[in-house]
Amino acid sequence: MDISPTPYLNFGARAPKFGWWMSALALDPFDSNHAMYGTGATIYVTHDLTNADAAKPTQWYPEAAGMEETAIICLMSPTEGAHLISGFGDIGGFVHDDLDVSPPSGMFTNPVFTNCDALYGADLNPKVVVRQGRTNSGTQIALSEDGGHSWRPTKTPASATPATRPTGLGGRGGRGGFQRPAALALSADGSTMLYDAGTPEYSVDDGATWTAVKGLPGNLRPVADRANAKKFYAIDQVGGKVYTSTDGGAMFSAAAAEGLSGSGGTRVWATLGIEGDLWIAGGRALLHSTDGGKTFKPLAKTPSVMAGGLCFGFGKAAPGKTYPALFAAGTLDGVTGVYRSDDFGKSWVRINDDQHQYGTRFRCLCGDPRIYGRVYMGTDGRGVVYGDIAQ
Repeated sequence: MDISPTPYLNFGARAPKFGWWMSALALDPFDSNHAMYGTGATIYVTHDLTNADAAKPTQWYPEAAGMEETAIICLMSPTEGAHLISGFGDIGGFVHDDLDVSPPSGMFTNPVFTNCDALYGADLNPKVVVRQGRTNSGTQIALSEDGGHSWRPTKTPASATPATRPTGLGGRGGRGGFQRPAALALSADGSTMLYDAGTPEYSVDDGATWTAVKGLPGNLRPVADRANAKKFYAIDQVGGKVYTSTDGGAMFSAAAAEGLSGSGGTRVWATLGIEGDLWIAGGRALLHSTDGGKTFKPLAKTPSVMAGGLCFGFGKAAPGKTYPALFAAGTLDGVTGVYRSDDFGKSWVRINDDQHQYGTRFRCLCGDPRIYGRVYMGTDGRGVVYGDIAQ
């Protein structure tokens, strides 16, 4: 079996499997040497099938150029290194050093995740990346210190029992049914990890030991400030409170947040490169805070962000501007599409069209912090799509 066009088919082993979920066998009625079959990962083909009649080997290779029917759970675009790191369902995820070829190193290993539920990078130390997912070995978190090219497993917090571990995303893109993403956060310098599986804990030694966080209720999904390594935030939309840590996640304090209660938002984002700048995506409108969550203001006209607020992200600022570009997949004025804003969300331009909707089954997206206008979109069944401004 020659899998050189798609090295991920080794699944972290020395050689590929002949297949699983094998189905759709096709024999060519005009060429007895030509046959294909489908598996849970690709389509294999041979052009020397009759060798088997003489007890000789048959040669098989992937017929698919690229990958179809792949569900993307999370995406990130670091500030240096590879432009894209992806988290897939079933086949783990990849570092994409070259967007034109299947990654030569294959999927993430050590450990191999069946699903990669979350990816977080340290903007001030971009070689540090963590991923959270599901394995058969019980390991839930892995750490990279070279931009995702090599990994080592870390200890999972004791509170993360199999019954309470976040299970990633389910359902279908743009149609609701999404579960919570993995409750993992990484400080801007990569020195601290927070994990919340009902009991928030933090680690300052790359996951070797975990300590209970003080002052933070469970299940609020803390996020890291992307410019200040000591700051973390967690939002209680129902209670109208913001919880803030200024000591690297060890202790949080709560304060009322103006404009937060009843927002209907489902996901909090810290803005690339700007301390204390937060967004709430999903619900009826995007909410924006410039003071670390003390006040939130709704934008007058914004897309209703898909997939529980996950189809929202930041990219490089437009020429002559300093604030990051905003990207969102959602519905605006009755039109579902992918949108970009270069002015803090005051106005939006649709960047796809009716011929490029990809089923409107978007699951996540992110902009590129180094290439203005580039956006990466994770679909629920059609792989990763990326777009650049037309020249």
